[in-house]
Amino acid sequence: QLPGRVQTVFVGDKVIGADVSLTEVKLWAVSLTEGHEGALLYNTVWNAPAEWVEGNLTIGGIGQAGWVSFSEETQVGVFFTKENIVHYAFDLTNGQFKYQTEPQIYADAWSDTVSATFGPDRIQVYGKLISATVGGIVYCYDAQTGVLEWTYEADDPFGESYISNNWWIIPLFACDNKVYFGSLEHSAL
Repeated sequence: QLPGRVQTVFVGDKVIGADVSLTEVKLWAVSLTEGHEGALLYNTVWNAPAEWVEGNLTIGGIGQAGWVSFSEETQVGVFFTKENIVHYAFDLTNGQFKYQTEPQIYADAWSDTVSATFGPDRIQVYGKLISATVGGIVYCYDAQTGVLEWTYEADDPFGESYISNNWWIIPLFACDNKVYFGSLEHSAL
């Protein structure tokens, strides 16, 4: 029996599952490749950094923490922890930990990443991990290395947000090698 639950499915390729706690990330995959259906591809355990326990990080169960992106193109899965505002990336070809990003702006701790009420705040397109949320800063990371390639601040000249001086921004869609963003605010719901 594999730990946790199914997180995503890449049709014709694999089913990916995980179980995350304050001390470890268990990541597994089962093949969907024709002729190899049901074969276990990997079942790994990564020991989480001490700060997960020491910082009493939120690991899941609410909208601001958890798995935020899985990409068949890059074969990278990304887990976000809200208190330290960091992304942790895993190689979906073998289940191994790849990298962690530097912390983002403090307001991104209140992102709506997992429940995705407004849509996902993190996407992987064109080999990049794009993160844009409550803090109003777009972060573009290389999806394979976690290197921050650029940022963009969605400045709010009207001071509408009570959280920062930027618009709350999220990626809407991507096409023609571009990513389109929208802004929103919290209390209209």
